[in-house]
Amino acid sequence: TDFQTTIAQLPVLINASAEMTQKKQRQASVLFGKNEVLRSIEEIRSHAGAERLTILDIEPPVSELLALRTTAAIPGEPLFLNITVRIKGDYVGFGQFIQKIEALPYFRGVNFCSILGSPDQSTPPVYSIGFKALLGEGGRG
Repeated sequence: TDFQTTIAQLPVLINASAEMTQKKQRQASVLFGKNEVLRSIEEIRSHAGAERLTILDIEPPVSELLALRTTAAIPGEPLFLNITVRIKGDYVGFGQFIQKIEALPYFRGVNFCSILGSPDQSTPPVYSIGFKALLGEGGRG
């Protein structure tokens, strides 16, 4: 009968539910939390300050942060965040800042870099760099 078939399937359904709950907990454990993002931003600020650069803006796009919180991590797949830093200051200091950023353990490559300044040099140039940061791997934890 249908009732007996349904009762026979209950252990399989309960087991599948428990497995999905465990998978969800594992995936949530590898998401890059707010504290890690703030620590990374503070580390970037510190490197800029050491080179006497003024940070104008640091952007991990909000849309990307929200997507990280809602997207399930695929086990073994890396999680990335694009970070953009706009700063002004000395050209040599900018070069040294870039060297420090490239040495960070989560740095995975430059997306873009630009230098904007006035032709008459009446205002200091503004440097922008966008890079990819490794946040962790799915299935870890």
